[in-house]
Amino acid sequence: MSRETLAMKMFKLVAPLWAMTLTPAFAMSAVNHDVKVSATVTAAEFRVDPIGHWPERTRLTYMPEADDFREYSRDLDIRSTVGGVQVRQTGNFRLVDENNQVNEELDMFVAVSGPRGEGGLVPDDGTPLVLMEESGWADFNVALWTERAIPTGQRLTPGSYSADLNLLFEVLAP
Repeated sequence: MSRETLAMKMFKLVAPLWAMTLTPAFAMSAVNHDVKVSATVTAAEFRVDPIGHWPERTRLTYMPEADDFREYSRDLDIRSTVGGVQVRQTGNFRLVDENNQVNEELDMFVAVSGPRGEGGLVPDDGTPLVLMEESGWADFNVALWTERAIPTGQRLTPGSYSADLNLLFEVLAP
């Protein structure tokens, strides 16, 4: 076996393993060759300050550089050459703590919004939310938020939280 053949076989073996180590928490992949995006957000990390309070309708963003729990959001570009685009939640969204216990203190929602008011809350029952009526390109934002009021004096359990959020972007049926 020549050196070139051996090198190619090694590359084919190692390349997928190397690529897996580079996969970000927010992974992008194609749903269909004509729709340029699908998104899966997995294991997004959240931290709660022991003295923090979340008043009603406070948006929640994960800021890794600040290491606090204010809001989790991510920009998302969607391009479609064949028609409109819809999004649906394909798995249960649960906020869990370090011991894998579900946090029942918050009702979390997933919102996908566009620059001209497109989108909205993604239903958690698998019902699709239309983002674009026809083909084109748009920049969207995916965010997690809560509208449940935390009573004054009640604190959320401090610690590290994680969630698996699966969003599927599909072409609208013609």
